[in-house]
Amino acid sequence: MDSPSSLKELRAADYNPRSITADAFAGLGYSMKEFGDVSGITFNRTTGHLVGGHQRVASLRQRFGDLKINVNGGERGFVRDPEGNAWPVRFVEWSIDKEKAANIAANAKTIGGVFTTDVVGLIDEVLAWNPEMVTSLQLDTLATEFQIPDFDP
Repeated sequence: MDSPSSLKELRAADYNPRSITADAFAGLGYSMKEFGDVSGITFNRTTGHLVGGHQRVASLRQRFGDLKINVNGGERGFVRDPEGNAWPVRFVEWSIDKEKAANIAANAKTIGGVFTTDVVGLIDEVLAWNPEMVTSLQLDTLATEFQIPDFDP
């Protein structure tokens, strides 16, 4: 398949086990309008702080030590790890107040949607494919949150 050329070509996965309420969807839209994408690594040049991606950065540093940030110019850059993966870094210039609001929005479960019970079937499929992954990603814990009696990791 060729790479999609527009958003309408980004077909949703029919098995996606997440839903979002209208209020949460509105909040997500506001966050996207106000802050753009803060789900990756976002760094505020004004304050010198990470806005989002604290745990991603900590994990990369723990696994690989200090890695170079390749700056593409403007507000984009990336970190390439020794395994060849590229991790986008976004640079912004915000006030401390906007930074704090974006930090909260980046981590707010209230605008992120929730899993539906369909997630249990997907976890079962992952379990059949790679049991170690289920444990490592703590998917077994997620499945038990739905109190499904026949789920047996």
